[in-house]
Amino acid sequence: MKRSVIVAMILSMSMVACEKTSLFEDHVANNRSASAPQAIQKSLTTNFGNVSVREWKLNSDGSWKAHFTFNGIAWEATFSADGTLIKSEHA
Repeated sequence: MKRSVIVAMILSMSMVACEKTSLFEDHVANNRSASAPQAIQKSLTTNFGNVSVREWKLNSDGSWKAHFTFNGIAWEATFSADGTLIKSEHA
């Protein structure tokens, strides 16, 4: 009896954990091409000028990555949720 209760609890927790992961992955996937918040877009403009972003990605840690071209070179820049530039590099 005790074993079946423990097994049932473990299975229930596993299903909840999988569902949370799936919901988070769906949220991130649905936001891949979404526009970043205004503070992040402003930081991009401050750091790189008026560039056209090819793609915005919302990362699992809440940061945003922009894929864009700057002076004819493909770049990636990562910003924290408050708009702070974390890193930038040639893509």
